[in-house]
Amino acid sequence: MQDSKVNTYTSGGVWTKEKTENYVRYYANNDFQTLEQFHAACVLKESDELIGLTGLNPYLPKQPEFELKFGVPFWVKGYATEIGNAKMDKYF
Repeated sequence: MQDSKVNTYTSGGVWTKEKTENYVRYYANNDFQTLEQFHAACVLKESDELIGLTGLNPYLPKQPEFELKFGVPFWVKGYATEIGNAKMDKYF
């Protein structure tokens, strides 16, 4: 979240380490798993390495925004497609 490329098309700009930790702590302590809101860490299956985050944001009723943010080294590897398909199967 500290890489400006990751936040190119989002508001809020580059995140500080403190903002990132607060975000993770907030969502870890709440159970947001509905169509209206969902957030989770993205980790590699084979290594449990944290590579980014995903979520559904409640911008319009019954029309959440699908969010994905990955570290740049994990771009263009099919992870967004895999997560998107899994979310579609579970929530829609």
